[in-house]
Amino acid sequence: QNLYSLSNLYINLAKYLNQDFYSYNTLLAENFLMIENYKKGNKIYLVLKKFGEIYSWHSSKQLALIEVQRLETEKAIKLMEKSYLNLNTPNLYQTYDFAQFLKNNKEFEKSIKYYSILIDKISQSHELYAKATDGRGIAFERIGDWKKAERDFLNSLKAKPNQAYVLNYLAYSWLERDYKINEAMEMLEKAYSRENNDPYIIDSIGWAYYLINDYVKAEQFLKRAVQLMPDD
Repeated sequence: QNLYSLSNLYINLAKYLNQDFYSYNTLLAENFLMIENYKKGNKIYLVLKKFGEIYSWHSSKQLALIEVQRLETEKAIKLMEKSYLNLNTPNLYQTYDFAQFLKNNKEFEKSIKYYSILIDKISQSHELYAKATDGRGIAFERIGDWKKAERDFLNSLKAKPNQAYVLNYLAYSWLERDYKINEAMEMLEKAYSRENNDPYIIDSIGWAYYLINDYVKAEQFLKRAVQLMPDD
């Protein structure tokens, strides 16, 4: 709980008492990342990569995150690509991790490829389905393929109807296109009922009210959004 020096003391004590339990090192490295001591975190993850595929994949993700924090995004992407391709048989969760990483670092077309590999292997009832279709939908939207994006968002909501942020993303996308305004409003109200302190959702509702010429409500929501996130 943010007491990183004290946490490190006890983690090192645990390591001393059980030197064969390598997971202690993941906690120690995580603490170093939290205090932005990337050099020490990096050193631990490089050691952990040697202890089997699970540790190696976890360490690769963290090492890539360090490179992103250092603004070395291209290096991070190459590291993740190499690590993923070195997996003997990537499982569903590793494929999802890789697709998410690519999408989060604006490699949208590559991310679509790996989201699609995952989605083709799972049923709508699988816990990753709603997440993967949402992620792919965002990637499609970012490259301008709105028709496929909308289909993915709707499939994500069909699998898991109460996802506030998916409801918000789809509804706001409709609002931007002046499309299905009333349905978008219903979605945003539903999202707001689940996340009523989220500034992005509040901003979307304000924009929706603006589009239907209800300026009093629009102003109320937009003012609150600014209060919650004044630097945006």
